[in-house]
Amino acid sequence: MTLVNQKKEEQEWKTFLAHFPPDISQKVRDYVRDVIFKKSRYLFTTREGKLLYGYCTRCEQKYRVTGLKQNEKVDCRQCGSTCIVKKSGLGRSSLRDRAHIVFYEKSVIDPQAMVARSMYVVRDYRGDYTKVETLYSPSAMYLFKMGETVMYQPHWGSNEWRKCDSVRSEYSYSYTGGYKSTCPKEWIVEAAAGTPFQYSTWENYHEADNVKMFDLFSRYPCIEYLTKLQMKYFVSAKLQGNKTYGAINWNGKSIDKVLKLDKQRAKEFVANIKSINHPITLKLFQLSSKEQAGYQLQELNNLANKLGSCWSLFQKMLKHATLRRSVNYVMKQIAVEKKAKRSPAAAYSVLATFRDYLAECDKLGLNLQDDVVLFPSDLHKAHLKTIEQVKYKESEELNKLIELSLKRRAKYSFEQDGLFIRAAVDTKELINEGNQLRHCVGSYADRYAKGKCDILVIRYASEPEKPFFTMEVIDGKIVQCRGKSNCSMSKEVQHFVDSFTAVRLKPKMKNKKTSVDKTERQEVAV
Repeated sequence: MTLVNQKKEEQEWKTFLAHFPPDISQKVRDYVRDVIFKKSRYLFTTREGKLLYGYCTRCEQKYRVTGLKQNEKVDCRQCGSTCIVKKSGLGRSSLRDRAHIVFYEKSVIDPQAMVARSMYVVRDYRGDYTKVETLYSPSAMYLFKMGETVMYQPHWGSNEWRKCDSVRSEYSYSYTGGYKSTCPKEWIVEAAAGTPFQYSTWENYHEADNVKMFDLFSRYPCIEYLTKLQMKYFVSAKLQGNKTYGAINWNGKSIDKVLKLDKQRAKEFVANIKSINHPITLKLFQLSSKEQAGYQLQELNNLANKLGSCWSLFQKMLKHATLRRSVNYVMKQIAVEKKAKRSPAAAYSVLATFRDYLAECDKLGLNLQDDVVLFPSDLHKAHLKTIEQVKYKESEELNKLIELSLKRRAKYSFEQDGLFIRAAVDTKELINEGNQLRHCVGSYADRYAKGKCDILVIRYASEPEKPFFTMEVIDGKIVQCRGKSNCSMSKEVQHFVDSFTAVRLKPKMKNKKTSVDKTERQEVAV
């Protein structure tokens, strides 16, 4: 580091530090003592000759006691605090109370800014219990100003503080370390009062210490609009790194700009917000308005609920056609599937087939500018033809990745009523599976090897090497299960798959907090 850069960093640190009070306030110390460490009060007993004395760690007074038992709760005669009795002669190797606190304050020098400090606090009774003090160990410092949030952390192994590249919460680390974490909300209210952050609507979101929320608001004040319009989904998604579908202009200064609509359309959307229950509705409304497709808002909301779980697939189709053309084609193919009695006749199945069909057309060099090629009248039949023409090759590189994942994928192994299921073992098996059953699972090798999906093979126990059905699982959910010529499951296979789902997938799904589909089905109006 050059001397110039070093001086620059030192000056930035001094400027940052100037926003903070010089010491931990008495209010914080009282809160730590009386709230966080309310249960960290002990009456240590010791014998002096035939007399028994107790020492209260709260008021630091010593007095005579009688008839006290280890770990019983008693009130200190001097200060009235409820204390836990501890015999001083017994081991105290683990008697250390720890906690974590994040507290907000106003900036000392800028009335439009606020600061926060993250600290670990400890009371250690393992040594001389008459000299125990509350130790404060700072782990992060934050400055919140509109347009700028700055976070510093102590550099590991030294007393130096380093500026962080991005703002992050210390809460997850505190829980991992076994510390009880606290962030007094009333202090946030006091610190935010009179600053732009009082309008951030932070109280509507379940952030542990709100540092990410205030960082986000400092960059995107439109959060206030979105929250008040009952569009909390987008703010929560932004905070958690989930999908916002490109539907929000986060730098917008007015509602119409934020919603990426002209004033008339924005007014229409806002007027009907209570009847909208899917975030993709806004994206569809934007597309419809741009293309002048003529959809009613409620129609688009119904479409959003049908397409929500397969939006990424639908986007691939939108690259080649308008919204109305794409929707009409999907609905037509669903009707074709129903007429042919193939199931599941649903948007996801059609769009997944279309994705695979496009990939095969690309490999074969077919002209996707030709409408007949791009949108065949029977997608299922057209897909079967391209499957027969595409030849896939084994890959040692992908095989190595698959081999490393087989231990993790062993959890899918299941056997019942003469059928069994397991993870595919390599690219050769995937290619053979596709060739034997006349479907395109061979094209899934790259995604399977890189963990983007799980490919499972279903076989008869009596014919363990003969392909029967192939299943794709994403985030603990079955997205498709196909047999020969992409046929749907028979009653026998469906019964087996239901049992497999109940035993191998549902326990995982129940414990999983979020999944792709769950995220995409979140409502706009919360």
